[in-house]
Amino acid sequence: MCAEAFSNLLIQAERKQQIRGLRFAKEVTMSHLLFPDDNLVFTRASETGCKNLNGIFDCYAKASGQIFNYEKSSMFLSGKITSCQAAAIKNIFQLKVVSKYEKYLGLPSMIGRRKLRFFNEVKLKVISKISSWRHKMFSSGGKEILIKAVAQAVPAYAMSVFRLPKGLCDDIQKAIAKF
Repeated sequence: MCAEAFSNLLIQAERKQQIRGLRFAKEVTMSHLLFPDDNLVFTRASETGCKNLNGIFDCYAKASGQIFNYEKSSMFLSGKITSCQAAAIKNIFQLKVVSKYEKYLGLPSMIGRRKLRFFNEVKLKVISKISSWRHKMFSSGGKEILIKAVAQAVPAYAMSVFRLPKGLCDDIQKAIAKF
């Protein structure tokens, strides 16, 4: 119920052009994503928009009794804004600024063109698990269970969120086949 109220506040603010979310097409925008324990809010890096967004946070806190936790929160700023704009926005929210290489729920929050670099960690986790089993004597059934329960489960979460590069999947498959 509270999440729905917060969502409605953001939608109304976007309709009134008080905040501007991400634009994907002429008429497709997104101002927020709500999860059970986290919220991601997107807006243009303007002082006015950020002040309006901060006002929405305050309005929601007063209405719901839930307080915005600034210590657990962070913000990402585009590289296209000036240092003066960044300082003004930091002053409005009093939040730490994170780089685009930070992780959210164990996965990178933003991915550039170099996907292999980001997802190499997934491959290394699988290889590490497999190499720790190499010196142990397992039956073929035992190996199959380890592969299905562990080695294939490691990349499953990343694959549910992102499309992994084919080369990375091939490398994981080869490592599993060698085991």
